[in-house]
Amino acid sequence: MFKRWLLILAAAFSFGLSAYAQDTYIVVNQRLFSGRPDPDAVINDEVDFETLQMKLQNLPSTSDPGWGYLTSKGYEMYNYGVSGIPPYVIVFNGVIQEETADDQILYFLDVNGLEDFLKTFFPPVTLIKKTPDSVEAPSGTWLNIIGIFLPTNGFEPPYDPDFWNKNKDDRRCNNCYNYAVNVKNWRFAQPGDAGKRPITETKCPDVLAAAIADGMVPWVADVPCSNYDYKIALVTGLDPDDMMRDYHWYRQNPDGTWSHKRGGSPAKNTDESVPPKPITDPRTANRAFYTDFCGFMCVISDSSRVNVDGPGKKNCPNPPN
Repeated sequence: MFKRWLLILAAAFSFGLSAYAQDTYIVVNQRLFSGRPDPDAVINDEVDFETLQMKLQNLPSTSDPGWGYLTSKGYEMYNYGVSGIPPYVIVFNGVIQEETADDQILYFLDVNGLEDFLKTFFPPVTLIKKTPDSVEAPSGTWLNIIGIFLPTNGFEPPYDPDFWNKNKDDRRCNNCYNYAVNVKNWRFAQPGDAGKRPITETKCPDVLAAAIADGMVPWVADVPCSNYDYKIALVTGLDPDDMMRDYHWYRQNPDGTWSHKRGGSPAKNTDESVPPKPITDPRTANRAFYTDFCGFMCVISDSSRVNVDGPGKKNCPNPPN
């Protein structure tokens, strides 16, 4: 009898260790899009953990590379309990950005080949070679510099980057559409998914029609939204590096400026200029390769009444009930 209890305890202990090991993993995100879901992969193998630790050791420090917010690619690593690896890492174009447990941002040269190693977890990007729909240059005119604000009505959500940026799941699992409509549901929301009219291609008419199916209302620039609504804006573009089309959303802040969130990246309230400028009008802001301005829309300010959905991403929290 005593021997039998020992076997039961040993099995329970072994199961506990296995369950703990399953809770220790790293999610890698291949940074391609702002609106569309990026490819991601889960790393949960001890050998891969050791390789990653080696890739992040003895790195020479460097300065902030000043990556373009909407144009930076590379890979993001979100660490869920693996020792010896920072909580959050970006690697792109020979530079590694590490975010420490106390929220410090450090930069290092990628001398050990971290980016090349992470690339092995993803199939090659399928390039869609075609002519861009627009030849408009990246925007940024005197209108955005002198600060001509589009009218507001007092129902714009506050600009609160910590609400979106502080928690790595909030940051990784919500995209520009989540941010624009102010719904944090960890679904990487896609226009039309909730309204049963999913997008089939990421050009202006298709994305606008999908957003209308979700309840967004087309609007004009110089008229405030009706009571209890606020203004959002849609742009699309063709990335010149991989010739893949994407969309991006902005939303208006209470002071008349605009803010946005690129995919799983942090929310911010500046454009792609160097140095970055506040966004007074998304039509005239520097938007990198998102050159096609699609239009303005209104969305109800009570986020509990906004219905958006999406495919979700690996190891993201379940949507709220």
